[in-house]
Amino acid sequence: METPHLFFTRLATISGIADHHALRKLAVSVLSELRAVVAPGEANYVRQQLPEPLRELWGPLATDPLAEDFKFPRPDAATVIANVKAATGLSDARLAVLATFVVLDEALADPAVVTLLHAFTPDLKQLWLDRNSALDQLKV
Repeated sequence: METPHLFFTRLATISGIADHHALRKLAVSVLSELRAVVAPGEANYVRQQLPEPLRELWGPLATDPLAEDFKFPRPDAATVIANVKAATGLSDARLAVLATFVVLDEALADPAVVTLLHAFTPDLKQLWLDRNSALDQLKV
């Protein structure tokens, strides 16, 4: 998945969201939440594994990863979903997050996914693992 067009087309198909602006807000919101759960050095690693056009959505590289703080306690699944809902205004933020996880799993190399999963709280990890339920719910 090398272009934002393919990423957003796939995300639109899975999420059922047709508006490009809403899709971009969703992607930026979810990526922002994920970036917050990993240490800055790990965030740099995940960013490097994203296809080039999606790196800007993840955010800038941490110039001094050891000097930057990240959130403790790490946000759980309910907090991530609530934050995405607040940022996007989507009524079914859980399904939107699951759909984004599906597309991210397709876009990221396995080591980057492992890096994310290692940093997730148990319930956020379970939400990631349940991402294919979005496909079942939408019959995609």
